[in-house]
Amino acid sequence: MSARGPGLLALLLAAALFACGCKEYHGSVRDYETKKAIADATIVHAGQTVRSDKAGEFVLRRVDRAQPVLLKAPGYLCLKTNLPENGALRAELEPFEARGVYLSYNTLGKPEVRARVMSWLGSKRLNTLVVDIKDERGRMTFYNGAPRAGQMGAFGAVKFEDIAAFIGDMHRQGVYLVGRMSVFKDSVLAEHNQAWTVKAKGRPNMFWLDPFRKEVWNYDLTIAKEAAGDGFDEIQFDNVRFPEAWEVPEASYSRRDSPGNRNSAIAGFWKEARRQLAPFNVCLSQGGRSAGSTSPPGDDASALPDYFAPQPGAGRGGAGPAGS
Repeated sequence: MSARGPGLLALLLAAALFACGCKEYHGSVRDYETKKAIADATIVHAGQTVRSDKAGEFVLRRVDRAQPVLLKAPGYLCLKTNLPENGALRAELEPFEARGVYLSYNTLGKPEVRARVMSWLGSKRLNTLVVDIKDERGRMTFYNGAPRAGQMGAFGAVKFEDIAAFIGDMHRQGVYLVGRMSVFKDSVLAEHNQAWTVKAKGRPNMFWLDPFRKEVWNYDLTIAKEAAGDGFDEIQFDNVRFPEAWEVPEASYSRRDSPGNRNSAIAGFWKEARRQLAPFNVCLSQGGRSAGSTSPPGDDASALPDYFAPQPGAGRGGAGPAGS
C-alpha cells in the first residue's frame, strides 16, 4: 500500500459515515427557565440511549433525521423533537413538579372515590394521576391485545371502556398521566402459565413469574405499548424484581440463580422495554418498595428506567418525575 493509502481510506470511511447518517452528533440539554445545564438527562434516538454529562452535553454515535429525539430528566416534562437541519440540538426541558394521587384497580371501581379525585385534578392541588393498568393480581383496567388475556380472565371487570377518551380528557385538563403495571407479580398469568412461574420448593406458585422468561416480558410489554400508544405520559413498571426469600421459599428459576444472572435479567427487561417503547413519547419508571435496590449496575443508560418512583401511598412525590 502506498503512503497515501491510509489517508485515502480514512477519507472514504468518513464520507461513507456521513452519507449513511452515522456521523457523531453533539447536542445539549438545559432547563427552560434557568438555562442551566441538566446533567444525567436521558436521550433516546435511533435505537440508542445516552446520558448527558455534567455540562448537559451528549453525543449520539449515529443519527437518523427521519426519527425524533426523546429527552427526559427527573423533574421535567418529556420532550419529543426533531434534529435541526443545521447545527447541534440545543434542547430545553420544562420543569415539572408532580402533585399526584394514585387510584388502584379496586379504587377505580368506586364511583364516589373516583368522582372526588377527578374533581381535584387539573387544579393547583393536583396535576398528576397514577392509575393501575394491571395490578398484582393481573387484572387490567382496559382492553388490550395481550396474548390470551381475555381467555385467562384478565378483563374481568374493566374500568375504562374507552381508555383513549379518558386520557384525552385528562390531557385537556393539564393532567400528567401515569399508568402503573405490576410485571413479575401477576396471579392471572401465573395461574394459567405455570411453566413461567418461579418454583417454590419445586412447585409452581400462584403469584410470581420467572424474570428470566422472555414470554413474561413480551406479555407485559404488549400491554405497555398499547397504553403508550393511547397517550399515557409515563409507564410505571412495578415489581420488576425477583421475589424475596420469604415470598417464595426455596425458589428455583429457569436459569441458575446468581447475582450476575439476576442483574442480567433485570437489565435485559429494561433494555427490551426501551427498545419496544422507543417509538412512543413515553417516560419509563420503576415503582415499588424495592425501587432502586435491584437496578442493574454500570453506566448503560438503556438498562435503567428514566425515574425511580416510591411505592404508591408512600407520601410526597409518589407520582411522576418529581418523585424521583
